[in-house]
Amino acid sequence: MRAVILEKVILFLIAFAVIVVWRSSWYLVTTTSLDDSVLLSQQPPPPLLQDPTFPQTRDKKTKQPRSDDPLFVLHIGPPKTATTTIQCGLHHLSQSLADEGFYFVGKTCPQYGSVMVNNETGVAGHHLLMGLNGGNVHTRGYIGLKERMDYHRENHQNMIYSNEGFAHHLEDKNVTWQSLQSLFRGWKVRIVIGYRHYFEWIRSLYYQQYLNPKKYKRNWPGQGKGLEHPSFLWYLEYHLHSFETGQLSVDGGHYAPAFGHHLSLSTYKKFAPHFTDIRFFNLYEEGDVVTNFVCNMLLQAPHTCETLHAQVDADNQITTLSTNDTETGTAHGLVKRMSKSFDAQRIAEAVYKQGMIESTIPKPAVVKLIEQRIQETQLNTDTKFLSCPSPSLEERFWNASVTFEREILALSHPDWTQDKLTEAQNAHRVMFETSISEGKFCEIDPLVVLQDEKWVEFLSKVGRQSIANETEGT
Repeated sequence: MRAVILEKVILFLIAFAVIVVWRSSWYLVTTTSLDDSVLLSQQPPPPLLQDPTFPQTRDKKTKQPRSDDPLFVLHIGPPKTATTTIQCGLHHLSQSLADEGFYFVGKTCPQYGSVMVNNETGVAGHHLLMGLNGGNVHTRGYIGLKERMDYHRENHQNMIYSNEGFAHHLEDKNVTWQSLQSLFRGWKVRIVIGYRHYFEWIRSLYYQQYLNPKKYKRNWPGQGKGLEHPSFLWYLEYHLHSFETGQLSVDGGHYAPAFGHHLSLSTYKKFAPHFTDIRFFNLYEEGDVVTNFVCNMLLQAPHTCETLHAQVDADNQITTLSTNDTETGTAHGLVKRMSKSFDAQRIAEAVYKQGMIESTIPKPAVVKLIEQRIQETQLNTDTKFLSCPSPSLEERFWNASVTFEREILALSHPDWTQDKLTEAQNAHRVMFETSISEGKFCEIDPLVVLQDEKWVEFLSKVGRQSIANETEGT
C-alpha cells in the first residue's frame, strides 16, 4: 500500500516539474516576442532641438521637467505691451511654426478669425480663465486647451498660447495654481511677460480702460449707469500715490487691478513662486516686435526666425512699436491701433453738467460734433486750453518709471554691467523727456473751454444740431 502511494507521489512530482519547465519556456519565448514587437512599433520620434537653458534630466524629488518634454510657451501680456501685434504675427506665421513642430493655439488675431492654417482653432480664453480661477476643469476653454495639449504632447510637439488675461484676470489662489500645474504636467513651461516703459504703458492703459465700457461711452453721467471720464492727470496722480504709499495690489485678479504697480512687474511676482523659466520680452530691443519674439522667445523655430530676418532686411516693413502708441505693419497684415484722447467726451460731459444739453440728446452725437470742432480749430495744440503735468508731477512720474525698470532689468539681465544699465537708463530718460516736450501727457481742460466765448457759442448750439442730424439720419 505504501509502495503504491509513494509511486503516485513520484509520478505527481514528475508531472509538476514537466509543467513548470514548459510554462517557463513559453513565457520566455512569448515575452521576448512581445518586447521585440513593442520596440519595433514604438520607435522614438525625431529629437526636438534642445534649449540649453533647460535641465537635461528630471529630478525624481523636485519633479522638474525632463529635457525631452515638449515646450509650452505661455505669453501672458500684460495689456498694452504689443500683445495683439504678437498674436497676429504668430497667427500669420502659424503654418511656418507648425512645420518646425511649434503649434500656436491662440489667442487668434481678430482680423483672421478663429481658424488657423496649422489646423488649430483658437482656445476660448475667457472660459479657460474662468475654469482656472474656479478650479473647474470642465469649462469649454479648459477642455479645449487640454485636448490640444494632450495631442501635441503625445506627438512630442511644442506649443504656444498667448492671452493677456493671465496677467490681470488670473486670481492668485491655491486652486488656480493647482489647476494650472495640472494642466502643464508633462511639459516644460516658459512664461513670457512683455515689458514697456511705465510712462508709456500707464498712458496707454488709461485709454484702454475707459474706451469701450458703455457706462462711459453711451450714457450721460448720472443717467442709468453712466459715469464721467476721469482726466489722465487724475488717473496718473492716483496711480503714483498708490505706488509711493505702498498701496499696491500684486494679485491683479478680477477685483484687484494692480493700481500703483507696473503690471509687468506684478505679473512676474505673481508667477515667480510657481514657475522657474520666466522671461521678460523687452519692446525696446533693436528690431521689430514679431521677429524679436519668435527669435528670442521661441528658440525651437530657427527657420522661421531666419525667414523673418530676411524679410526685415529686404523691405523693413515688419511691425515695430512706436513711441506714440501706434502699432503698424504691412508685411504680416498686422493691426494698426491708434490711441485716442477723451477730450471730446470730457468736454461733452462738462457741458451736460452745466445744464447746456438735455439728457434726451444722444451723447455719441454730441461727442462726434465736438470731435469735428476740435479738429477744425486744432484746439488740442493751443496751450491756452491744455492742462499738463506740473514739474513736481513730472519728477514723480519719472521716478516711478525708472524704479520699475531698474527692478525689471535686475530680474531679466542680472549679468549686465553698470555701464550697460546706465546706457539703458539714459535711453529711457531721453524717451521720457521727448514725450514731455511733445505734450504726450497733456489734455484739454473742459473748464477752460467753457470760459471761451466762441466755444460757449458753439456748445450752446450743439444740442440743437445733434437733434437736427438725428432727424436727417432717420
